[in-house]
Amino acid sequence: MMTQNGVASRLWSILGWAVVAACVLLAGVVHAMATLVTLPELIQKSQVIVYGHLDESTKRSSSAASTWLQFKTLQVLKGSSSVRDGTIALCNSRPPQGEWADLSKLSGDSILFLTSKDGACFDVSHSYRSVVAIRDDQASTVTIKGQPKEQPLELFLQNVRTLVSKQAQTASK
Repeated sequence: MMTQNGVASRLWSILGWAVVAACVLLAGVVHAMATLVTLPELIQKSQVIVYGHLDESTKRSSSAASTWLQFKTLQVLKGSSSVRDGTIALCNSRPPQGEWADLSKLSGDSILFLTSKDGACFDVSHSYRSVVAIRDDQASTVTIKGQPKEQPLELFLQNVRTLVSKQAQTASK
């Protein structure tokens, strides 16, 4: 039979572990919320926005440690002066946090939201949320706050163009 002190001690122990578990869960939720980004915010943070795919020859020769990739552009939605001969150099040097896309693993068409890294190459502007995969003329926008899970590619491209234009007009005022 447990004494009152034994019961109280056991309850405090259980309560302590419950608090620790709640803190761990809350930290994960706070981190996830901190990385949420809306489409206007993503466009604002990005110097270049391109629609296209990895150059297959670069993809075949790249290893996991590769730091440069060539991205063939089908359309440049923002920052056209950064694209030379229909390609843009991508940095593939991911920080160890794990939230950054390994660009060498891209397959098929994608829309990339990019920022310049030391003027030599471009990196994703907001972790994996900066990569919108395209499948069957549908843009997978599930990682962008306020966007549907999927939407028609042309509709998403038009939304991006409209927001880029609005931001450029606001900046020039």
